[in-house]
Amino acid sequence: MLGVGLMAAFGQQAAFLAAAGYHHHLGTNTRESAGAPPPDPGMAALRHWTPVLPDAAERDRVLGHLDRAGHTATDDPGGRTARDPSGNVVLLAVA
Repeated sequence: MLGVGLMAAFGQQAAFLAAAGYHHHLGTNTRESAGAPPPDPGMAALRHWTPVLPDAAERDRVLGHLDRAGHTATDDPGGRTARDPSGNVVLLAVA
């Protein structure tokens, strides 16, 4: 959906995602976080991330995909925001 692909996976423990064939832009710990509740306030955690999309057309493509999947995006001064499945804010910015 965001133009990234799975570059490597280590069973159910970790996955590495990237765009344009890079080895990884984003690493995920799927072993520790699968089914976990959101972190308590004050705990160290990812709460916000910003994928920078190449242009408005790509942002609109992603927003259309989110809309078709039933996810709501809202206006933000830096772009449009939505929430990922863990409840983290995702700011869709344009380069």
